[in-house]
This record gives sequence, structure tokens and C-alpha cells, in this order.
Amino acid sequence: TGRVGTKDFVMKGGALGADTMNLDKISLDFDVGLKERTLIINKCLFTSPIAGAKGTGSLVLPRKTAGDATPAKKEYPDGSLAFNARVDLLSIGRQLPNTIDKVKKGMKITGGAVVIDCKLNSVPTVLKTELEVGLKDLTATVAGKQLSLEKPVLMKLAAVVDDKGPRLDKLNVSSSFVEADGSGGAARGQVKATIDIAKAV
Repeated sequence: TGRVGTKDFVMKGGALGADTMNLDKISLDFDVGLKERTLIINKCLFTSPIAGAKGTGSLVLPRKTAGDATPAKKEYPDGSLAFNARVDLLSIGRQLPNTIDKVKKGMKITGGAVVIDCKLNSVPTVLKTELEVGLKDLTATVAGKQLSLEKPVLMKLAAVVDDKGPRLDKLNVSSSFVEADGSGGAARGQVKATIDIAKAV
């Protein structure tokens, strides 16, 4: 259990060019323990002016990791973890106006966020991960013209690792200008996509 953090953290120069990023307060609060072979994350909370994240869960570690006898087959942890994060694009836009202008001349971000949700479920023989990443409520102006997304950009992914190796059970990307689906293993996979060029540009 504890907290680590920084105050008045400033980044400038280099890739930031004329921009300066001021992160007046960054903190990480955690309550994590290990009991025998069980890793318990009661709290893991990250906060900053531009992003926040939190995670919880518990995992029973494989015997080999804990120093016991080596198992006959590869073992994964037994348990689950959940993680989510949010990045505030308006805050980033305010701190990096010149960098945004290099990406798109005359652009100013006026709202939006990147939202991330990740879940890991595991038993000794199978490791499953679900990931969702969304670009939501994005608004901006370009040369005074207001722009916004008709619908969020959303990516959903489900992956599995077992004795046959890793495979992608589902990959879906959806937005107002693209729809894509995919799946497959390490040796073979497929992706189908439809893109509306007019909306994309």
C-alpha cells in the first residue's frame, strides 16, 4: 500500500518543439499484495491532468513462478484483472497547440477522449484477453470550421492463448467512415474492411 507522485512536472523542447507540457500533479495510489502464490490488486489508481487509469483483480501465479516444482505443461495464472483508462484530448490540445497544428494545419481540439477498457481472464490452460479502445466525443475546429465525428471510433479485440498458440477470436473496428472485422491465428488470419473515403477525408 502506498502512493508515489510528482508535482510541477514540466516537459519541453525536443519533439514538443515550441510547446510546453505542464503536469502540475501526477500520482499513483496502490494497494497490492502477494499471499503465497496469489497476487492481489485491491487498488491501482493513476491520476494526472491529461489522463487517468485504474486497475483491480487477483491472480494465482503458476507454480514455477512461485518457486514450486516445474509443472509438466505450461501454466498461465489463474484469475482475472480489469483495467480502464481515459485520455482527455481537450487537455492535450490545450497544452500542445503547435504539435496539433503540425498534424493538421489550423486544427484546434475542442473536446473528446480516448477510452480504454481491458479485461484478462485466465485459467492454467487458457489465457483470454478482451480489449476495447474508443475515440469518443471528438470535436475540433479547422480554420474556424467546426468538425465532429458522426459516431465514435471503436475497436474491439478478443484474443486467446492456449496450447495451440495465440489466436485472434475477434477484431472489430467501427466508425462513421470504416467498418472492419478480422480473426485468425499466428499462421493464418483474415480481415475484411469497408472504407468511406469521402467521410475519411
